Amino acid sequence: MRINLKLIELTWRIFTAFYMFRYAMVKINGQQFAYGKSLYNKTINELSGLDLTWVFFSYSPIFSNIIAFFQIIGGIFLLFNKTKLIAVAILFPILLNIILIDILYAGYPILEAIINVSFYILVLLFVCYNERIQISKALNVLFLKSEISLNWKEIIFQAIFIFLGVILTYTLINVIIKKLLFGIYFQSEIFH
Repeated sequence: MRINLKLIELTWRIFTAFYMFRYAMVKINGQQFAYGKSLYNKTINELSGLDLTWVFFSYSPIFSNIIAFFQIIGGIFLLFNKTKLIAVAILFPILLNIILIDILYAGYPILEAIINVSFYILVLLFVCYNERIQISKALNVLFLKSEISLNWKEIIFQAIFIFLGVILTYTLINVIIKKLLFGIYFQSEIFH
């Protein structure tokens, strides 16, 4: 009896999609971060890393709904062979972010969540493993078989063009949009 990796992948994709839908619905219903709202009256010194994380994410329902939207779209795309790599591209950054937050801010108290998200990430990596030949071909075409050949004059011209574009964009954002349109004159010590 031969192990059918595609059937295992499909089973795990359906399982993962179901949980993406489930997590999205909990976010949309306002239940995911309800715990954080119950902590609003505490001071920062009274909060653990886990509490602080839940308070932070409970503050913006719009942010929560955006994550839910991408979980739904990613879950739908995960169900179909033709769109499963798009699902990986959508869900991988979301799940990686979630697991990093879970590990770095909460740790052991939410070990179950860490295990769940780890499994979903492994499913996405398994999809990539099964599609490694197509991914390799795509990367080869994208990076190695480029038809672009530039001489030094073109490279220098493009570098100057990009440099001027960066300066123009900086001026547009910081002078025209921030200062003239919105009257914002604050300059962060880090980002200015």
